[in-house]
Amino acid sequence: MYSFRYHVITVIAILLALLIGVILGVSINNSGVAESANNTLADSLIQRLDSQQQSNTELTNQNNIGSSLLSDLCDEWSVGRLHGKTVLILYVTDTAKASTDLAVRLREAGATCVTLQVKKAGFLNSADLPALIKEWTGSKKLNEQSLTMTYQSSGAYKLKGIPIKVDAMVDACVTNQIPESSALAIAKAFNAAQPGHAILYGDMANAAKGASLSCTTALDDPVGEYSIVAMLSGAKPGIYGFDQADSNMRYPALPRSAK
Repeated sequence: MYSFRYHVITVIAILLALLIGVILGVSINNSGVAESANNTLADSLIQRLDSQQQSNTELTNQNNIGSSLLSDLCDEWSVGRLHGKTVLILYVTDTAKASTDLAVRLREAGATCVTLQVKKAGFLNSADLPALIKEWTGSKKLNEQSLTMTYQSSGAYKLKGIPIKVDAMVDACVTNQIPESSALAIAKAFNAAQPGHAILYGDMANAAKGASLSCTTALDDPVGEYSIVAMLSGAKPGIYGFDQADSNMRYPALPRSAK
């Protein structure tokens, strides 16, 4: 014979079992709801991602078309703009490609290009600066004893072409937004000798402001290349590029006639 206490315990056990069953059932059911909700959310996110990717692809295609058109227009417009001018381009390893592309653009505009790749940062003795600028802007043939050739022999830089009778210069010597000090000093001195004919090319807007130099921050871009050709052929000097906080405009207005 079972005691009353036994029956109570049995009833409690049955109730607990029922309660556990109810809890498990609800949990299983809720898991299905959650899984369904998650699946719905995932499907929605995938659709939105696909839509965004399609939109990005369309924008990329439009940008490529616009860049191609801009390049073609710049090519057509720039022909002959710099005929008879010699332009010296200073650059470092980080800006080698941009400088090569710029040289192509300048030659298409009729310029003779001389390039100088800086090999040793801070190579310049400031006392040599006036004489160096005089060599580059003069017409005297440079011999092995000239400052220009002496610096090259020391490994300070590597020249392609001879920098004599230089009409303008472009300083593309910048790494991680930091201008190379010797190239910047040369740009300042050249601009003092040939006002408006030294341009900084790259993310050097602050340096340009401090030195009262023109600049385009649109490095390795048709807009930057156009800006340099434009400024060297009579467009308004200034600081141009894509950062509106640092720039007057994205690019200078078109000069209406070749200079």
